[in-house]
Formats: sequence, C-alpha cells, structure tokens
Amino acid sequence: MQSRQLLVLTLLVAVLGGFIFFYEKDLPSTEERAARAKKVLLLEADTIESIVLAWDDREVRLERGRAETDAEDSESDGKAVSAAPTDTWRITSPLDTRADSAAVESLLQSLIDLESERGIEDFDRSELGLESPRAKVTLNTAEGDSTLEVGADIPASGDMIVGVTGRSTAYKVASTLFEKLTQEPGDWRDRKLFLASRGEIEQVTLEGSQRIELTRRGDNFWLEAPLMDRAEDEKVNGLLSSLTGLTVKTFVDDTPMSPEDLGLAPARGVIEVKIASSDQPFRFELGEAKASEPGVFYGRVGSQILELETALAESLMTTPGEWRSRSWTAYQVFKIENA
Repeated sequence: MQSRQLLVLTLLVAVLGGFIFFYEKDLPSTEERAARAKKVLLLEADTIESIVLAWDDREVRLERGRAETDAEDSESDGKAVSAAPTDTWRITSPLDTRADSAAVESLLQSLIDLESERGIEDFDRSELGLESPRAKVTLNTAEGDSTLEVGADIPASGDMIVGVTGRSTAYKVASTLFEKLTQEPGDWRDRKLFLASRGEIEQVTLEGSQRIELTRRGDNFWLEAPLMDRAEDEKVNGLLSSLTGLTVKTFVDDTPMSPEDLGLAPARGVIEVKIASSDQPFRFELGEAKASEPGVFYGRVGSQILELETALAESLMTTPGEWRSRSWTAYQVFKIENA
C-alpha cells in the first residue's frame, strides 16, 4: 500500500513539475521584465501597419506593403520592381512613392527600443511641452493606435520629454529620436532606382551616339542591333553593374533650371531595360554632367529629376563595334568534349 501511495505521489510531483516547467518556460525572465518595464511603447515591430509623423502642420504617412503591391504601381512611377515578396514601405502622403524601407525600419526599431530613463507622475502638460507637442508619431496596428507625443528638451542635457496619448505618465528619453521624426517628406524616398536583379534583365536598349540593342541568350548577351554578334562580357558586366547600382544622390524637386538646361529635353541618352518580372520596362534618361560636382549627372526616371553618380554615360557613348566580343566562341571549357 505504501509503495502504491509513493508511486502516486511521485507521479503527481512529476506532473506538477512538468506543468510548472512548460508554463514558465515562455514567461519572461527577471532581466527581460526589467527591460520591458523601461519600454515606452510596448509594441512589436512586425505588427505595425502604418506610421504617421506630424510636426509644424506637416504630416508624413508611411504604410507597410508587399513587393507585389508595388508592382501594380510601377507603371505610374516608371520604376522596375523585384519579384521577391519581401515587406516594403511606401509613402502615401504627402507624396505617393516607394519609401526607403531600411530607413523606415530603422525609425521603427528606434521607436520600439525607446526606453525611459525616468517616469514623471502628476505633471503639468504645458510645463513639459506636451500641451502643444513639437511632434507626434502614431503607430497603427490591427489592435489600435499608439501615439507618442514629443515635448520639451531638457536644458543642459541630451534628453527630452515624451508622453503617450491616454497615459498619465510622462517619460524622460534621449532626444536623438527627434531628428528622425521631423525628416523632410522627400527624404523618406527610396534612393535605389533599379530593384531587379541582374538575372532578371532580358534586354537593354541604349540610345546614345547610336541605337544599340543587347539581348540575353542563355548565360550571355548578344548584340542584336545595329549589327549581330556576341557582346563583350566585360562591357556587358560593367553596364549591368551600373544599372543595378543606380542610386539617387539628390532628388531635384525644385530648380530654376529648365529640362533643356539639364540636358533632359532632349535627353543626352536613354536606356530602356526589359525585365522578366515586370511588364513595364525600366526607362532612364541621362542628362548633362553637373558643373559644380565632377562625376555627378542629372537624370530622370518617370517625371522625377535627380542627381546621381553613374558610369552609364560611358556605356551610352560606346560604339557598336566596341560592344562586339573578341572571343571566337562562347563555349565554356568544361563543356567541350572534343576539338
């Protein structure tokens, strides 16, 4: 009898121990609870669907999307897109264009990681600058909105006061976040112009000194016009690297110079790229070099004028004969069975 009771008690202890183990294994540790207690915003980054930044009667709205969604808009902004179904961000107000996803994710992580150095209770909102906040950022999730209000700077320190709408506590936090929250709307735009990979490029047409057409055939590119021959690998690789590396240095939104002055009416050269993942070709117009900055050119994608550093001017000036391959064959050595 005693042995049976002992066995039953042993089983009960084992079951209770298992229950405690599996119940507590997912609970945060003491250190994790302490770190969480310092967080101003108790949100997960991947639950954020949109971000609204407001300051000085200005507002920027950023929305999370998918790459396939942007593909539907590529016809309007003239930009090619990648087929990869990765999370992307888009500016929907006051502009409507693709956002720099890395910059948005960096801002989002800064907000999620924002920690309070000290909580302030029973405060006067006007004294802490929260009656009329200098800036607000609203994070929208499926569960609702959370709005962070930016109050006054704390004199002789690198800190500022923030509050969260609906809470009776204000927080002392590092003021480095304020600059990100008040960034110009246009500065949130994606600076990478060409999003397709090299392997997705099917055809490149260059209209510079002459019209030149390069078409992919298997692993190689061939010169299709104005004559037909296999294209020189080194020159094609240089062209593809320039295309995939197209990055905006400056977006030109306002300029006293006309398109004619910038070499864009007519353009100094035009490049069109046919991409496997898009029905709309990528079109890039190259203008004149910027006089005050050697190596910087004016360019245009869609209606957007921009400044950028690129070697595409050299490709546009390359003659058809220079695009021809110097190799007798395109065979790879290991594929040759006999000669």
